[in-house]
Amino acid sequence: MIKVVVEVEDQHQVLEAVDANVDCILLDNIEVKDLPDLLNLIPTTVLTEVSGGITLQDLPKYSNLPVDVISLGCLTHQIESLDISADVKIYA
Repeated sequence: MIKVVVEVEDQHQVLEAVDANVDCILLDNIEVKDLPDLLNLIPTTVLTEVSGGITLQDLPKYSNLPVDVISLGCLTHQIESLDISADVKIYA
């Protein structure tokens, strides 16, 4: 089964996502003080995620909010990645 996740940035987009019966609403770059009003518009059957500029120090601000997932891009923003590849050959 395909799950539909929609990223929203304001009340109008939240209402559109709810009307479209999506599976998950990602509230992106929304100030903590604005989240309660938006979360009240979303049925509890819809998974909710917040993201955008959230740091480890910010997590206590989100502790009383009824969100299912908090995304922290800060965990990987300063990581230097190592490009590794593998060639797999199958011999019959």
